[in-house]
Amino acid sequence: MKRIFYFILAAVVCAAACQKVDQIEQVGAKSEVSFEVALPGALGTKAIADGEKALVLYYATYTDQGKMIPSLSNTSEGVAVSGKTATIRLQLVKDLNYDVVFWAQAQQCSAFAFDWENAKMTVSYDGVANDDYRDAFYAVRQNLKVTDGLLQETVTLYRPFAQINFGSADYQSVVDYYDQASVDAGMQSSLVSAEVPNTLDLLTESVGTETAAADFTLAAIPNDPRLLEVNKVGYKYVSMNYVLAPKGTEPALISSITANFKYTGGNIDRTVKVDNVPVLRNHRTNIIGNFFTEIAIMSIVLDEMFEKPDFNIIDPGVEFTQKKLDSLARIAGTELYVPAGTWNLPSEIAEGVVFVGAEGTIINVGTAALPFTVGGDIDIVLDNTVIDAAEGSALTLVENADVKVTVVGKAELSGAADAISVPADATLTLTGNELVAVGGAGVDDTYGGSGVGGQGVINVDALNYLTAKGYGKGGYGIGGENARVTIKDVKSVSARGGYPQAECLNDPKYGKSEPEGAPAIGGAVIFIEGSTVNKAEGGSKAAAIGARYWQDTDITILNSTISEALGGNASAGIGGSRYAGDISADNKQIVKIYIENSTVNAIGGQFGAGIGSGYDTHCTANATNSVNDITIVNSKIKAIGGKYAAGIGTGFHAASLTGSIDADSTVDAVCREDFYKDAYTRAQNVGYGVVDPAREYKDAVVTFTVAGTVIDAPVK
Repeated sequence: MKRIFYFILAAVVCAAACQKVDQIEQVGAKSEVSFEVALPGALGTKAIADGEKALVLYYATYTDQGKMIPSLSNTSEGVAVSGKTATIRLQLVKDLNYDVVFWAQAQQCSAFAFDWENAKMTVSYDGVANDDYRDAFYAVRQNLKVTDGLLQETVTLYRPFAQINFGSADYQSVVDYYDQASVDAGMQSSLVSAEVPNTLDLLTESVGTETAAADFTLAAIPNDPRLLEVNKVGYKYVSMNYVLAPKGTEPALISSITANFKYTGGNIDRTVKVDNVPVLRNHRTNIIGNFFTEIAIMSIVLDEMFEKPDFNIIDPGVEFTQKKLDSLARIAGTELYVPAGTWNLPSEIAEGVVFVGAEGTIINVGTAALPFTVGGDIDIVLDNTVIDAAEGSALTLVENADVKVTVVGKAELSGAADAISVPADATLTLTGNELVAVGGAGVDDTYGGSGVGGQGVINVDALNYLTAKGYGKGGYGIGGENARVTIKDVKSVSARGGYPQAECLNDPKYGKSEPEGAPAIGGAVIFIEGSTVNKAEGGSKAAAIGARYWQDTDITILNSTISEALGGNASAGIGGSRYAGDISADNKQIVKIYIENSTVNAIGGQFGAGIGSGYDTHCTANATNSVNDITIVNSKIKAIGGKYAAGIGTGFHAASLTGSIDADSTVDAVCREDFYKDAYTRAQNVGYGVVDPAREYKDAVVTFTVAGTVIDAPVK
């Protein structure tokens, strides 16, 4: 069970006879808001200090301009929480915005000082260690507006602190030497940290820039029979303290923490110093090791305070060696914090291990390796490496990772999912000699996977040779739906998307029942410079270079050679894919293409342009509800349109076209089959594919130019 408080808000509209007491109340009728507060029960054996002592609730109400409203606040006496419930009723003016701050704590705690008027809390880090009266919970309900009717919602309170715990693996050794009762009663600990934040903005939820060093003096260790559980191993709690920490998913680092453990009954006095300790709001940072005998290994584990960990970070905290890296890599479900330096990938890796590198971390990968996951700022060296992942991906990046992969010789990566997986907010850079990346186990079946895929940033920079193959519905060669793909200074690129199929084989008239594949090179933004793409083969309903079905794309090609770009059915060789034009802005497809000083050979799939847009399946895409903008400068172009589609321009039933081809470009553009039926226009070599004058073309204005001259309007 999570440590949370629930607030259920109910708005009851007052009768028309409500009195107008002050200027604010004159704006509209008042409504009653009822906050029903419930404190959590015990949280099982996962953690100590489970909120049992937070029995007073304070609250403050503010206007949307940050002005405190004293009459709607209780910041002095607070509300007693009896039986883990309390009820608060506020009279709020209907249709105005309010912010309400909630803070629950132990009444006995004096460590928190509040400037309620300015919505600021300051914590004092002076006092005894292991004080669970310092536990507190907090939330801000922003933009609360009461309107007519019943308003019900849940507001969850979380700790604004990180809980820092020390767990002893060798406490029993002390007990065995003396006796349980004496050691439990006489063991004390203290904790001193480097500078940490000591202020919290209660409205924005951000910690301030003011800092102070925590100095928690000697006190009895936590008196709790529960163990600190890490990776299914129990450790004795010997220290538990709180510091303010940032909100989010990226931990902050405390430069050092020093703990002292003292047992006067046996003349035991141990001091442990740990550097670069990660902390995150409402998470535990668990430091585990042998503190009373020889310190063989010490680890730092960062996880959520709830029953199910969010993520773990393990750091030896003392001298880091390759031997310890190998050992820690066998702990399932952990994130290993690997310090700067050059390390070898362990030969054995447990399931779910993530190697999180500090800046300057390099991991060498041998010729045959197991699939692995990386995060942080880390460099990977693939030295003639072969990885075949029977499940998942060969190489997986976590969110916010910034990973550079250098290929020595030839590396071959394949995965049942992606060969290399790059999630949103992660950045991958590929460089070196030759990489072959094959996703989806090399089979066009079900969802599949990409060669190098995901929604993050993918940079291919000065890599000599890249072969990237996607298979199945999710199989991009390189890229992803929202990916930003850059290919720069690459000698040779060969790529294919899932289900490569240029013709409509199952439904030649509309193509509805064709499989859904993915581009060879695809994403929201594609930038190719100084490179050669030998072959790009788009999947069904996907461009070779550009968009997957229904997606937008922005393509730039500079100083490059595209030897062969083959679009999938209903899609362009370079540009757009199958889509559904509509008067709704939600369905607008945006395709932008800029080509300069390049040589390009592009062939559209059935119904798709060679360079331009794909097939509009709703037959309504005109200049007002879609964008198809093409600019070609000083380039040599050969473009062949698919059935009923232009060589350069729009696909079948698409009449949105802007842009130009300058006089310095050489263009050979043709439509393979230009006639559909008498009532429709003929497809143009440069311009529009077959369109219905009565529908998509009726509002079109021809503006596209070749060598400065506007092209002819399409004719029946």
